[in-house]
Amino acid sequence: MTDCGSWYPVARLLKAALRPGACAILLTLSLIPVSQLSAQSSKPADADNTIQGLDEVTKDLIGTVKAFHKHLDEAIARRDRGYRAPDGSQIPAADADLNSGQADVIVTALRKLVAFRMLAARGGSYQPAAAADADRIQKLIAESRQRVDASSSVLRRLLVVSVNDMNRNADAQVKVRHERLLRVRAEAQEAAKMAFLALPIDLPETDSPEDSPQKAWDLQLAGLPISPKQGAMPAVPPRKNAGEFRPLRIGRRRRFTLIREPSLRMALTDSGAEDRNGRLFYQEEWVQRGSTVVWMRWRVAVDPATGQHILIKRYQPLEFTGSLRRHYQSGVHNIWTMEPAEDASEPSRGEVESAIAVVERARLAVDEALRNYCNAIRGALLRDDHARDAAGEAPLDSGLSDGIREYLFATRADLAGVKTILDLESRIHSAIARGSRAEQALEPLAAWANRRADWERLLDGADREVDSLRDADAEALAALPPHTSKAEEEFPALARNLVVRMRALPVRNIVAPDGRVRFLQEVWRIDTGMRGSSGEVRRIVTLMIVDPKTGVQTRAAGGTKLYPLGPSGLLEEVFDEYAAQEVIVGASYDTR
Repeated sequence: MTDCGSWYPVARLLKAALRPGACAILLTLSLIPVSQLSAQSSKPADADNTIQGLDEVTKDLIGTVKAFHKHLDEAIARRDRGYRAPDGSQIPAADADLNSGQADVIVTALRKLVAFRMLAARGGSYQPAAAADADRIQKLIAESRQRVDASSSVLRRLLVVSVNDMNRNADAQVKVRHERLLRVRAEAQEAAKMAFLALPIDLPETDSPEDSPQKAWDLQLAGLPISPKQGAMPAVPPRKNAGEFRPLRIGRRRRFTLIREPSLRMALTDSGAEDRNGRLFYQEEWVQRGSTVVWMRWRVAVDPATGQHILIKRYQPLEFTGSLRRHYQSGVHNIWTMEPAEDASEPSRGEVESAIAVVERARLAVDEALRNYCNAIRGALLRDDHARDAAGEAPLDSGLSDGIREYLFATRADLAGVKTILDLESRIHSAIARGSRAEQALEPLAAWANRRADWERLLDGADREVDSLRDADAEALAALPPHTSKAEEEFPALARNLVVRMRALPVRNIVAPDGRVRFLQEVWRIDTGMRGSSGEVRRIVTLMIVDPKTGVQTRAAGGTKLYPLGPSGLLEEVFDEYAAQEVIVGASYDTR
């Protein structure tokens, strides 16, 4: 039999909750046992202990970050100012050239650069104090995250109050504890975030550089790695233990963007290699000056025997026209970060020059193969236009630009297997392959220029030729039709407000009895209304027949359909909505 005395009616709870000054009460739509409420209630000591623990870890974090910065500043003063060697020669400091710009940015940059190199180079007898501080910071962040997570249950229990304990004074005490716990919890979260940002972390690419630190922290909380491209969230599920702190790992040969400002980037890469100077690093600074981007590069090292951070080599600054963001992500001039193989013999200057010349000839061969291909397509389309004009017919793909018409003409020839076109495409691919082999042969030879001060012009020449070859390859591949095994191919980026789709007919219909190939081509474009207003989307479907032997292209039938343009004015949205609908070729009709 139930002991009715152990139950308290909900109506009484509601009434009590409405008393002036009453604390928040967790309500249910049933009768609640007083014994259950008492078991769920948080004891004051639990809340006080949680508050004390959060307060202590926050103070520890703040104090350890201060010690971290103090030890870094001491190391910079002693180990990153250069020194005089026993033979009297002056050894420059690793960061000797970082002496301009905003003072706060320079201080932050120096601390992060030195900390990064310390963490990557430590080992054996080289155990700098700042590296130990960084380890402690990471442990305290993990502890802070655990305490913040654990405080959630204490906060929930503070909202559940036993009926027997309800009175004005108790309610006020609970409210004070609740507000204090919220405050110290927020302080712990902020301290953990600021401590994390004090470490030499990789700042991801964002729409605004000011958002990059927050993005890095959000990725840390989500338990996800920073994507190599633009700092995007990777397409992988978060870890089961998301919210726990992931220790900082400095990957070898991976560029870390340590400073990301609107007009400034500073990055460091651990080479993973060591020589007589110590552990090698590749250091970069990118500065936007008006419409010009200046790229400065250095090879620096940490000598674990002395703890000195030294400059090994300066490279000539390079200038580009355009935006800092675009050039920083381009990945050009990579040879300066290459190292000769340990068992390789140093080449002669003539061998390096000869390898550069081979890359140059390979780039010219790619340009020539692309030029021959484009001239053949342009000539074939021009002959087709003349023939249609003489017959009183409209040219193929009329209304589109010459460049797009040539691309579509070549794509249809490729899909049909026209031998002359396929041969020209094959020559381009062969030229690109030869260029790739020439680049692979040059890089290990040019890497020796990083060890010799008198070979800097050779290094710059090698970098320029490799970049030019890659640009030529990209241009050639962009001009070729897509190579795919799909039965359907879309070309949404050929031009603004234009979508093209090529669709193969069913297998039994794709090849006509005379050997000609048949497929459907669709062109989706926005029709501009009166006074330049966009009113509708025109879908033109054409049945094309191509003779693979002669390359002659025939427009067998066609159909057109119009669709209303949505409020957004985006062609892609109309295409996604109606692309599955079939258009009967040979008939023209309007759905307005």
